[in-house]
Order: sequence, then C-alpha cells, then structure tokens
Amino acid sequence: MLVFNCAVLDPPGSPRDLYTRHTAPRQIGEVAGAAGARRLLLTHIPLLVDKASREVLASVGAAYAGPVELADDRMRVPLRSP
Repeated sequence: MLVFNCAVLDPPGSPRDLYTRHTAPRQIGEVAGAAGARRLLLTHIPLLVDKASREVLASVGAAYAGPVELADDRMRVPLRSP
C-alpha cells in the first residue's frame, strides 16, 4: 500500500504556490503506477479536494489502475502480509 498526501487539485485548481509543496492527483497516479503499488490511500485531504473527490479519483485513475481510497480521520486500514 502506498500512502500519499493529496492536498491539491490538478493545475490550475489550487493556488499556484501549493504545487511547489504538494503533488497533483495525476502525478500521484503516475507515481503509484511506477511504484507498482497494490493499493493507494490518499491522505491530508482538505475540503477543496474532498468536494472534488470524483475528479481527483478520475485523475489518479488515468495513470493508476489499482484501488484508490480517500482517508478519513481516525481511519484504520487492515494490512496483511503478501
């Protein structure tokens, strides 16, 4: 499982200066795909990203075919050994 913060929308949906500190959803999908992640959990979800969750998931899914979830506060994720 790859855990990745998702604090911005794809450009130009978020303030420009945030892209120097955060990865856009499409790029997150590219990283997850290149890493061979079996699952992807998106964390650090601000309200702007939460409201656009369908678009965010579609953008991530353009480059990553595995399962993607948006984390909730106090979420627990069971992990099992391969």
